[in-house]
Amino acid sequence: MLNNLSVPTDNVFKFYALFSLVGLLFCFGSIIVLGDKTNEIIFSHADELELLKVVQSPNKAQQIRLATIQKKVDIAVSNHKFLIAMISLGSAISVFGMAYGFRRWHTNVQRPNDEAARVQLETSRLQLAKLKAELLAQGVTIK
Repeated sequence: MLNNLSVPTDNVFKFYALFSLVGLLFCFGSIIVLGDKTNEIIFSHADELELLKVVQSPNKAQQIRLATIQKKVDIAVSNHKFLIAMISLGSAISVFGMAYGFRRWHTNVQRPNDEAARVQLETSRLQLAKLKAELLAQGVTIK
């Protein structure tokens, strides 16, 4: 008997789940890259910022440079916080999409396929038993 059950490779629920998994992996990678970039900005200016802070009576150029560097660091930290919040939101949506997609795929696609395979297996076993009984009735020995 031919097995005519096909594996659903184009199921929309499986697409939801796998696309969400890719989105979650992207979010994890984004967190790493974001941390590196923020640290790069902060650490590249840390030495100069600390040196300018300890100057007793800074001139106008030093004051402007100190304000500029402090503003860059503040913006980097602010952007980091905002982007972490957005990445967290994206991660939450991805986890929800994975859970929804895999659950719906399992309940709507995989369970019916498993049941069809069980029915097909039972039918094959019954046909085999019937064939063996017919052969035994004809006097043919079966090994």
